[in-house]
Amino acid sequence: MDYFNQAMSLFSNGIITAGSLLTVWGIIQLGVAIKEHNGPGMQHAIFQIVGGAVILAAGAWITNISM
Repeated sequence: MDYFNQAMSLFSNGIITAGSLLTVWGIIQLGVAIKEHNGPGMQHAIFQIVGGAVILAAGAWITNISM
């Protein structure tokens, strides 16, 4: 059981890291799109930020899974 908890913790940390990177990259893209007045780029960046937030939430939720 201890190995399962360690594996889930490691998996959760990886997912949270990936979600954080995706969210930060979306924020950077949003700033560039706003600067260039690029509407489709803004839409893509906002979707990327929301997707990163969903991945972050999933990573936090995974820690609640127990066997």
